[in-house]
Amino acid sequence: MTSSHDSRETEGLLETRPSKAPLLRRASYSSVRSATSLDSYSQVESTLLSNNWSFEDISTRFKYYVPALKWIPEYSLMLFGRDLFSALTVVCLSVPQSLSYASALARLPPVYGLFTACIPGIIYAFFGMSRQMSVGPESVAAILVGFSVAARIADITDPQMMVTEAIATASVISFLVGTFTLILGLLRVGFLDSLLSRALLRGFITAIGVIILVGQSITLLGLDSLVKPRDHTTLQKLIFVILNMGSTHLLTATISLVSVGFLFVVQDLKRRFKQPYVQYLPEFLMVVIISTIACWLFEWSEQGVLVVGKLEKGSIPFPHIPPIFDHNRIRELAVPAVLISLLGFVSSAAITKSFATLHNYPVSPNRELVALGISNITGSLFQAMPAFGSMPRSRLANSAGARTQMAGLMSSLLVMVAILYLLPCFEFLPKAVLSSLIFVAGTGMVLEAPGDILFLWRIRAVTDLALMVLTFVLTIAVGIEVGTFVSISLALLTLVKRSTRPSITILGQIPGSYDKFKPIRDFPEAVHAEGLLILKIDEPLHFANSGSLKDRLRRCEQYGDFRVHPSAKPYLSPIRNVVFEVENMTEVDASAVQILLEIMRDYRSRGIGIYFVNLREQHFSFFQTSGLYDLIGSDHFCQQITQVLDHIKLLERLEPLDHSPGVSARSLPEKEADVSIRVEHIE
Repeated sequence: MTSSHDSRETEGLLETRPSKAPLLRRASYSSVRSATSLDSYSQVESTLLSNNWSFEDISTRFKYYVPALKWIPEYSLMLFGRDLFSALTVVCLSVPQSLSYASALARLPPVYGLFTACIPGIIYAFFGMSRQMSVGPESVAAILVGFSVAARIADITDPQMMVTEAIATASVISFLVGTFTLILGLLRVGFLDSLLSRALLRGFITAIGVIILVGQSITLLGLDSLVKPRDHTTLQKLIFVILNMGSTHLLTATISLVSVGFLFVVQDLKRRFKQPYVQYLPEFLMVVIISTIACWLFEWSEQGVLVVGKLEKGSIPFPHIPPIFDHNRIRELAVPAVLISLLGFVSSAAITKSFATLHNYPVSPNRELVALGISNITGSLFQAMPAFGSMPRSRLANSAGARTQMAGLMSSLLVMVAILYLLPCFEFLPKAVLSSLIFVAGTGMVLEAPGDILFLWRIRAVTDLALMVLTFVLTIAVGIEVGTFVSISLALLTLVKRSTRPSITILGQIPGSYDKFKPIRDFPEAVHAEGLLILKIDEPLHFANSGSLKDRLRRCEQYGDFRVHPSAKPYLSPIRNVVFEVENMTEVDASAVQILLEIMRDYRSRGIGIYFVNLREQHFSFFQTSGLYDLIGSDHFCQQITQVLDHIKLLERLEPLDHSPGVSARSLPEKEADVSIRVEHIE
């Protein structure tokens, strides 16, 4: 019961009805600065807005966009040994890998894989921010180029014309990839890597791994001479391999089996033993050297084993613009180029972020887009195929001691040495060995999938698991482009759907306290007050997410929980007051204000009191000019939820909240007891 003094105070308040309750004065959120801080702020602001930049300002800005201008003058000879050792280690992997990606995946002469490992890597060393990432040919990009090349040369019979068209196709794709990536960087959309879910990427990469395994099985078994040009899909190739197992070339299959087995054994040893002499074993280079020497000594090429063939000492091509003015060619290659750009950037961004975190240096996704764009445009002038970061080579570079971009620069220069002087050494290299290198890489892609599948299943992420399976099936059955674009579209639609629902948390009062309010969903002991609904808006309100605000507030009003199905009977008694805690509502646009105005008018028409807690200072003018401020009431804006409760208590002649247990979800009918709600009765 209230005391007589409290009763008189309540009656006086109800009689006078002041326009502004002293208890609920509008909070001032403007920050207070000292004279010194204001002067400093003014100086910074004038510097930013001034067009009179000093030479030092220009130099600093230029170094920001061309990182080499910063790290080269600061380079120490103490770092040279580590970077050189890293470059030598990486080149032992990149040379055989580049040869295999170009010939077996991209359908190009092997030397063009070396061009890709050389030119873009040199350019990236000057413009890129990652100190450990190895830029060069990458399996996903190479296989997408290979599909485009196959489509372009399908109707060509002259071998020389086929090679010419393949080179032109790859260089045009590189130019388009570089241009698109550069534009994305200039538009500052480096956040794109966050739009593709891990489930989508895992489904796509697993499908690429299966495509690689099936495609390379033909060469591993020596069935190249039997394959039909029309067998171009993965399913057709798989059927071909199964039906022609009896025609396997035994010597080729033996070479493949030994090569793959050796690579698997060494990789297993590297996982088991962390000693440097084990970790730095160049297993790929060892397989290439040993098989080349054995093929030359035992004349395997005379026994039906396909080899790379005679390669003259190479030279770096003279730069020239690819045939980009052929509109038909551009139209056909634009889609794979966009796809390569997106997937290449996502994989490269993951590499840069992981090593930047490991070694504590900053990276910018937008600047990485620019660096990769410039690298690919420059590479296209030298007939290189698209180049992006490779995780295996980057991990090897990091473990070998790479500490600056000099490691990548020297690695690319060493590849150039191989182009100029070592190409004849690869004449007797069996093609089955190159396919073995790719087969092992494809196996790694596939073996990473079970862990992600089990994780998604364990946490019941059904949507993500379905997206992964859909991406995998479509990519295998329909095609890489169709599968990826359908999956990306579904992922973006899912993201848009989630972003259109404003994040609202229903708060309840912790029993035994007066000023502690916690989310009902996370704290089952938290209670509702009868007739009172406390909502916390956890994000900005804008045109995209405010459209569903009415429906979500209605469900809050009826059920007190979003997990309740709309067909269920309302659990809560009609509300008399609603409180919006809006400290995290950092922004609100005109569309959201209009919807708020409609919602507040509805509350007012039903006699429901409205309170806003912690409304930010910058939003008050918006609320005033729109009419929300007057509609809600000037004395209904406050700083704490407890002030609202006191105000309601005085206005409705209520005692302080009684913290005895209320009605919980356990007492509800069995079909309706799927949420934990306690309703507090106030007398």
